[in-house]
Amino acid sequence: MIIIIIIIIIITVIVISKAPSNHYYSTTHTTHNPSRSLRSSSQHLLSVGNMRTVLSSRCFKHSAALNWNDLPYDIRACDSVNVFKRKLKTHLFSIAYPT
Repeated sequence: MIIIIIIIIIITVIVISKAPSNHYYSTTHTTHNPSRSLRSSSQHLLSVGNMRTVLSSRCFKHSAALNWNDLPYDIRACDSVNVFKRKLKTHLFSIAYPT
């Protein structure tokens, strides 16, 4: 199960990093833009839509947004994919093997 989450998160960061250059990517994932000025405005969150069925809640767009939003801010705010992968691996190992 953790391998699937890692793959979803890595694909998500690649999609987000290439979003401005490709229209398809920008329509796949939308960033969270509240109508008012909130603290969550600068947290690099993705919008999580309401899913009506269990089957639709398992789609990539929904699960990617949920997994992405569960990450700590310092991991979501990484500029490069390599730094993101390194911080993600460290974070997941710290969860799997607590000291």
